[in-house]
Amino acid sequence: MRLRRLLLAAALVGLALPALTLGAAVPADAQTSVQTLQIAPGAADLQVRAVMYHRLMAEVLRTGIREQIASGGSGVGEVNPYPGTTAGKALAVCVNWQRSTLERVTWGGFAYRYGATVTPAEQESLKARTLADCRTAYAGRDCACQLLDVDDRNVLEVPAGFLAEYGRF
Repeated sequence: MRLRRLLLAAALVGLALPALTLGAAVPADAQTSVQTLQIAPGAADLQVRAVMYHRLMAEVLRTGIREQIASGGSGVGEVNPYPGTTAGKALAVCVNWQRSTLERVTWGGFAYRYGATVTPAEQESLKARTLADCRTAYAGRDCACQLLDVDDRNVLEVPAGFLAEYGRF
């Protein structure tokens, strides 16, 4: 059942998963069967992480700007400009993992920052400020802030409890 949910969730977000043929005929001389198929250690966890990253990014990117902070460059009601910004950017999201599933993510909001970063120290500072913005904006909500994306790279860390529930077939 979990495999079907994972494959369905991956299909919904357009994620390409390794080829698995369910119910395919297995040659009689084969040493494995569909029932004993073993997936490489960590592969299922990586797939869950990718599904949740794409699901969260889809939710964030379809959300327009709702609040303006004094130093913000985007106005209320504008489409989220994060995808169009150049390198030197970080995106944090406030997620409630206890209420989330592969099919539905429960999240409270997001924060992002961008600006030219050249050194690793500047990038670490950018990530720390982004997380601080998220935690300040969503303090008291039923979610926890964490980094989702840095320079168009998936940096999402899925909690062990969520992986235990959805990362094993």
